[in-house]
Amino acid sequence: MSKVFFEGVFLQAGLIFAVGPQNIYVLESGLRRNHHLVVSFVCFLCDLFLILLGVSFTGLILNNNPLVKIILASLGVSFLIYQSLNKFKASSLGVHQEKLNGCLSIKNAIMSSVFFSLLNPNAYIDALLLIGGYSSRYGDQYSRLVLGMGAATFSLIWFLSLAMFASFLILNLKEKKYLNYSSKIFALMLLVFALNLGLSVIQWTKEYLHS
Repeated sequence: MSKVFFEGVFLQAGLIFAVGPQNIYVLESGLRRNHHLVVSFVCFLCDLFLILLGVSFTGLILNNNPLVKIILASLGVSFLIYQSLNKFKASSLGVHQEKLNGCLSIKNAIMSSVFFSLLNPNAYIDALLLIGGYSSRYGDQYSRLVLGMGAATFSLIWFLSLAMFASFLILNLKEKKYLNYSSKIFALMLLVFALNLGLSVIQWTKEYLHS
């Protein structure tokens, strides 16, 4: 079973290293030292939920319900654009005001973590289709769960490491202006993700209407 577990670890490692909205949010929470460990753990729990769903149902949910994928992706586009515009607005107000606006309560930090995790269609593709589909090579449910736990374990290590590294980095730089720069960069990146996702929604909608 250890072989199956580490298969899950390396499979998730190959998927999670890609830069995405969820990783950006964890990184930014670390830079701001704004409940970054809580954010990391909530993102892990969301990944764990999706991965277990994937290895249990091997991606059938999205494969058989393309309309669900379109709706989730459309919500994701709206959320990414909203977050991007908020970051541009905050950064334009200056470091002190942006710092004030950027500090979320723990409740808002948790909610944002959930939104960034679950309004991200890539998370569903990775967890339900890729990890879930890969797990179908094992005939028994126990092996698929072990694979899923391996993948989820790497998620926990990755998110905690990302947040702690960012927190350590900004603590040593001791320059609040870097928060302003990073906010603008993250805003631009989220806008690019929204554009790419929006193009995918258009393509999926065309395929759905012609099916």
